[in-house]
Amino acid sequence: MGGSQSRQDVSVVIVGGGYAGLTLTVEISKLCNVTLIDRSPLFFQNMASLRSCAMPGWTDYILMDREGNWPGVTQVTGKVTGFDREEKTVTVEGREEPIKYDYLVLATGTQVPFPGKVPLSLLEKGREGVVQAYAECLEKVEAAQRVAIVGGGAVGYELAGEIACQHPSKEVTIIHAKEHLFDDGIPMALRQTAQKKMAARGVQFKFESKVDLTDIPHGTETTTVAGPVTLKTSKDEEIEADVVFVCIGVSVNKCAYENSLKPEQIERGYVKVDPYLRVEGEERIFAIGDCNNVPTAKLAAWSMEQAKHVATIFKSVFAGKAMRAYPVVDKPILVLPIGRVDALGVFKGHNMPAMMAKKFKCHDLMTPRMCSDLKVKGHPYPKLPAIPTKTKTKTSAGGDAAAAATADAGEGEEG
Repeated sequence: MGGSQSRQDVSVVIVGGGYAGLTLTVEISKLCNVTLIDRSPLFFQNMASLRSCAMPGWTDYILMDREGNWPGVTQVTGKVTGFDREEKTVTVEGREEPIKYDYLVLATGTQVPFPGKVPLSLLEKGREGVVQAYAECLEKVEAAQRVAIVGGGAVGYELAGEIACQHPSKEVTIIHAKEHLFDDGIPMALRQTAQKKMAARGVQFKFESKVDLTDIPHGTETTTVAGPVTLKTSKDEEIEADVVFVCIGVSVNKCAYENSLKPEQIERGYVKVDPYLRVEGEERIFAIGDCNNVPTAKLAAWSMEQAKHVATIFKSVFAGKAMRAYPVVDKPILVLPIGRVDALGVFKGHNMPAMMAKKFKCHDLMTPRMCSDLKVKGHPYPKLPAIPTKTKTKTSAGGDAAAAATADAGEGEEG
């Protein structure tokens, strides 16, 4: 990658302003000239998005304007359509002049279906459409009695918790293709505890069941929430639902590089990287976060760790020192809130005490911490409805329901 270089003659272009891209921006903005390119004028704290499906006023809290943040960083709003590796330039849709770079960092992330994230085509238009999409979703949830969630991964589980805790009279069912919640990388003890905790909130489970989604609107380019509908499962069961959330599937945001990298540098949409998180075969192009093929869970925590590591690489290179390989840690980091009343988590393979997990994420879903770490100007904590004290208990398919704990009124409120 060359020898020592001064700040004045080094330009780093970062494509993608999510958790990975912003972490790197913050880490190196005083070391070199940084240009941050993102499709949206907003930073969307999607780690906290699911509460918008159960709480009025929450969406505004997690949508932050990019303008006015990161002094000294050149910000460009637009869609990157490709780059020229020979000329070291990036092409942005609607912009006449390409943007030059010395080093390019791809941090484009991934998409999951709404309400886990919102379509990029909507986010790039600004605040109003995003707020409206979640407001319409909340309206459907409030009007529903039977809520079905297809997918028992982290997104489906957290969504069920938000709805079940704030609306305990509703019938919430998680339909999951596997025998247990989550992926196999999560410790079995945690998966079982998670099921018991959610069953205590009245949530029912349909395990080892797949749903025919042929006529159900879903995917990463729609905010339509289906219902009422009769769901048909692979076990020939019919499940009546007033509203259905599809919480399965992930797609890589690859339009920035799919026509610029070589086919052998991309695997199932993910950028193949070397031990230093550089694109395979490239010395001056990195890929960090969800868009690369590092074999860890696609979580904000790991994306930010990769960004910090690349920052240390830049510091080493600028000082003329050797680079250090990224230490891949194949142990899960996951904190799952159950609404504002409970939580559980695992940190690098070790279970977290419930009170620690609750303190870590339940109240504000880490929004102030993310704003602080990423140097984003946040918003005041919204005034939320009190937490209902009455929680029903039902027998849950796939496991016995535990006794429901009664939540203290007002728990999780500001102050």
